[in-house]
Amino acid sequence: MKIIKVHKRETLVKIQKFLEKDGIKETNVGKYNIKILPDFVNFWSNIPNKLVYIAIDENENVIGTIGGVFMAHPYDIREKYFYNYFLVISPEHRNKNMGSRLVSLIEKEAKDNGMKYIITASPSELTTEFYKKYGFNYFETILIKEVI
Repeated sequence: MKIIKVHKRETLVKIQKFLEKDGIKETNVGKYNIKILPDFVNFWSNIPNKLVYIAIDENENVIGTIGGVFMAHPYDIREKYFYNYFLVISPEHRNKNMGSRLVSLIEKEAKDNGMKYIITASPSELTTEFYKKYGFNYFETILIKEVI
């Protein structure tokens, strides 16, 4: 297995196929469903400050991915952070330290780029426990109101 940083649209297409293969079409953040497909490639291709890694096996198949965006805090632009939007590991490769390797890469890049925080949405108890193992803590509650 090797891990590479994503720079090309073709690699984003590989990630989308990986997500489709595993049947991942949406994620839950609280009670809200966020659609991952079908606009994954177009969405991520157009984000300027993105950071995406993939883990691939010996046959060049994607077996895991992590990605997010470098951002400035909306109320204080001196506060910079990395917002981790997704971390997906194929079921047969879970519990083999791949997630921790991917999170470690994101953490190193965040530090190297002067980010103060890494923020992530944790849609399930399983992912919450995973992130807690790596020092993530609850900080604030996000409030959202649907207006449609």
